[in-house]
Amino acid sequence: PKIPQKIPSQNFQNLGEILCGFFDYFAKFDWNSDFISIREAKKGDRNELDRDSDYFRMFIQEPYDGVTTARCVFEDENFFRILEAFRSASENLKRRPTLSSISGKFETETNINQKVSSISVKIRI
Repeated sequence: PKIPQKIPSQNFQNLGEILCGFFDYFAKFDWNSDFISIREAKKGDRNELDRDSDYFRMFIQEPYDGVTTARCVFEDENFFRILEAFRSASENLKRRPTLSSISGKFETETNINQKVSSISVKIRI
């Protein structure tokens, strides 16, 4: 089938609003009761899944074979680290809506060029 050039959308949010919404949504997501299905583009009840899925703290059903893309998230420590990252990003973006508020200090192109020049000088010596 032919892929449409432009897909109509009812969404008028800018990219920043979408990113804030993403972190906020997953910071509040009930991973114990629900799962994400990329295959069906929906949130589902974990009771719909096989009993084997209970082994995973997060279940994000991938589109091809239906297994979880988060299959390495079965230990509490990893699960809570991911949840904390979602919560922290959500809270930081609400307080200060900049990318640096969620991932630390971004380097400017000038700083990167200076570092590359410095490395080049060190290599030549």
